[in-house]
Amino acid sequence: MTTEPTPPAPTPTPSQPDISPGQWLVWPFHKLFEGVSAVAGRVKFHGGKTVPVWLALLLGVAGGLGSQVPVASIVQTIWSLPWNFPTPTPPAPPAPPAPPTPPAPPAPIPAKGLHVLIVVDNANISKLPSAQVTALTAQSVRQYLNATCAKGVNGEPEFRILDKNLDMSAESQLWQDAYKLAAGKTLPFIVVSNGTTGFQGALPADTDSLLKLLQQYGG
Repeated sequence: MTTEPTPPAPTPTPSQPDISPGQWLVWPFHKLFEGVSAVAGRVKFHGGKTVPVWLALLLGVAGGLGSQVPVASIVQTIWSLPWNFPTPTPPAPPAPPAPPTPPAPPAPIPAKGLHVLIVVDNANISKLPSAQVTALTAQSVRQYLNATCAKGVNGEPEFRILDKNLDMSAESQLWQDAYKLAAGKTLPFIVVSNGTTGFQGALPADTDSLLKLLQQYGG
């Protein structure tokens, strides 16, 4: 007599909770706060610090809805991260404004065109450096003055090389006033004027420097 094998007993199906539609709406929030409470209640760190509320809320869903998620490990890892945010670099301060350009000095000789006066001490001219003496008589300097200086009433170029002890009574008021500019100054002294601006000071040390000064104002 053959015996039929006994079929295995069916696995019982777990009963589903009887949840109403209204409870389905509340259930996610219930699980969220359940997870938050579990996280906040069981996770503490060094010094007794508890889980911040925002972190408990963030991970509460994982703790309430997924029992297999290692919530405590996740929180511990996040809490131990070096939360070093870069300090913003302040903008560079604006560059200071450029200083204003000083105005050009007024013309020392108030007349149109190039006018040049050189005052020397003839008694001590031999004591000057040879290069400076040469500049006073250089052909290139005389040619430039003759060609560039304004012309007087007699057609002569308006430049003068005068001794410091000269009687200026025979000269025009224009040259008398210019001559006074050298009073008390170190000689040789030069006055250069183009009617707009000019220079007054020590005579340059050589021919090239003197020509450069004259060309600066005479063109």
